[in-house]
Amino acid sequence: MKKITTTFILVLTFATNCFAVPTYHYDLTQPGGILYGTVDVSLNGSGAFFDIRSNMADGHFFLNSSIFNFNQTGGFVNNLTLLNEDGIYLNPSLYRIDYFTRPNRGNVSEFGSFNTQVNNIRGQAGDRIREITFQLGGNWTDAASVLFENTAGYAVSAHVWDGSRTFFIGDGQYLPPPTVPEPGTVFLLCGGLAFGWLYRKRRAAA
Repeated sequence: MKKITTTFILVLTFATNCFAVPTYHYDLTQPGGILYGTVDVSLNGSGAFFDIRSNMADGHFFLNSSIFNFNQTGGFVNNLTLLNEDGIYLNPSLYRIDYFTRPNRGNVSEFGSFNTQVNNIRGQAGDRIREITFQLGGNWTDAASVLFENTAGYAVSAHVWDGSRTFFIGDGQYLPPPTVPEPGTVFLLCGGLAFGWLYRKRRAAA
């Protein structure tokens, strides 16, 4: 019985990996290839999870004035966390989420307008932030539908500090995930591989 249970767990783990949810990745760069941060968006049971990280290794951080700006097709932001340069979580009650519905609101430098913005209540630059995470409510069939580009061609932007000055940066590169097979194809492939593996295990034990 123990052997069968162990085998079942291994097969279940294999099948789960086959259905892994892809993550959409954006690089926060500028012409010349300087990387200031990254944005990863993935789907889960509650909507979309955002993980925004500064390129701390090269001395780049986000600032808490118009920290992160994005155009989203979902609803409201929940479970906001902000980690400063010292690895300390900041008090989320000192920050706010601004939603803009009118045209030309949420404008960020030359990167155009955004309908959602992570900002601070004090309205001034202060803490240097290395990571931001939050949950965005919504219902999507794929991660590609979560964000959209504005008329200037940007889906996200951030306020960064490079050690000597502050400025805004946009998504310089959008990296889609590898092509994912249709769900039916994935199911048949994973099921066939798992069955074949289980069959070989049982024959070897006989």
